[in-house]
Amino acid sequence: AKKEVTDNLLKQMGLQRTEAEAQQEIATVEKKKADKAAAEAAKIEAQADGDLKVAKPALDAANDAVNCLDKASLTELKGFSNPPSGVDKITTAVLIMVKGEKKNFGWDNAKKMMAKVDAFLDSLQNYRGEDIPEDVVKRVAPLLEDPVFNYQTMKGKSVAAANLCNWVINIIQFNQIYKKVKPLMASLEEARAVKAAAEEQLNGVVQVMKGIEEKLNKLQSSFLEATEAKKAVEDEANACQERLDLAERLTTGLSSENVRWSKEIDSMKREEITLSGNVLLSAAFVSYVGAFGSEFRELLWKNTWLPDLISREIPLTEGIDPLTVLTNDAQVANWQNEGLPADRISVENGAIIKNAERWPLIIDPQLQGIKWVKQHEEVNCALEDSKVVTLQLGSKGWMGKVT
Repeated sequence: AKKEVTDNLLKQMGLQRTEAEAQQEIATVEKKKADKAAAEAAKIEAQADGDLKVAKPALDAANDAVNCLDKASLTELKGFSNPPSGVDKITTAVLIMVKGEKKNFGWDNAKKMMAKVDAFLDSLQNYRGEDIPEDVVKRVAPLLEDPVFNYQTMKGKSVAAANLCNWVINIIQFNQIYKKVKPLMASLEEARAVKAAAEEQLNGVVQVMKGIEEKLNKLQSSFLEATEAKKAVEDEANACQERLDLAERLTTGLSSENVRWSKEIDSMKREEITLSGNVLLSAAFVSYVGAFGSEFRELLWKNTWLPDLISREIPLTEGIDPLTVLTNDAQVANWQNEGLPADRISVENGAIIKNAERWPLIIDPQLQGIKWVKQHEEVNCALEDSKVVTLQLGSKGWMGKVT
C-alpha cells in the first residue's frame, strides 16, 4: 500500500514537472523576446538621444538669433533703398521659408515682408523647424552654400541680416536632424510597445510557473514522507532478505567446498609425485649456481641438470623453474619494494640468499645487494624487536659484536 501511494505521488510529480518544464521553455522564449525588444529599444533610444542632443543646440541658436532681432535693427534693414551685397540672399531664404515665395525675391517684396516688425518677429518665433517642407529645404540649400551666407560676413553689413542669416542656418540644420530622428522616435515607441507586451506575456507565464512550483513543492513534501515510510519497510525487508541470502550462501558454499577440496587433494597428490625432483633441482640451484653469471647458470640447470634428471626418470613438474619452488610472486614484489633490482639474476640471488643455510658471500660493486639486505633485515628485525648491526672486518672489536 505504501508503495502504491509513493508511486502515485511520483506519477503526479512527473506530470507537474513536465508541465513546469514546458512553461519554463515558454518563459525562456518570452524572456528572449523581452530582452531583444529591450535591447532594440535601448539602441534606438540611445541613437535618438544622440541625434536630439545635436539638434537642440541648432534650435537654441535659431531662437537666440530671433531674440537678437529688434525693431531698431529690422527698421534699419528695411530702410535700405538697396541692400548691401549678400543681404538679398538672406532675405531670399527668409521669403522662401516664411512666405513660401517662389518667384518674387526682390528687395521691395523683402521690405514688404518686414513692414510690420512685430508680426514679422512673431512669424520667426513661431516658425516650426520640425515642419519645413522638403521642397523649401531644397530651394534654400543652394543659398546656404554661398560663401557670404554666414554670420560673420553679414555682421559687418547689417546686424539684422546677420541674425536672420543665423536663424536660417540653424533652423534648417535643426530640421535635417529632426527628420532623421522622427522615424527613430516612431521605431522607439513601437519597440517599447513590443517590449511591454513581451514583459506582460512573461509575467503571465511566471505566475503560472509559480503556481505549478507550489503544487510541486507540496507533492515533494508528501513524497518525502511517503518515501521515508516506504524506506523503513524496505529496510526491514532487505534485512530479512540479507539474512536469508547469508544462510543460502553458507549452505551453498559448504556444498561447493567439497569440489574445491577434491581438486586440492588431486593437486597435492600430483605435487607429492614431483616433489623430490623439484626439490633436487632447486637444492642444486641454491648450492652451486650462485658463483656464476646468468648464461652459465641457465646452462647448468636448464641444459645440464634438467635433461639429466629427466633421463634418470626422476619425476618433475612440467616446465619447472627453480625460482617457482624457491620463492613466489608476492615475495619477489616485496623484495623489489625493499630495493632489490627487478632483473632475473638479482631475483635469483635473492632466492639463493633466502634459502641458503650458510651466510652468503656477495660480490657487490654497485652496493645494490647490501642495500637490499639491510632494508630486508630491518623489516624482519622490526618484527622481532631487534635491530640490524653493520660491521666491517677492519672495525675495532668486530669479533665481540659478532659473538
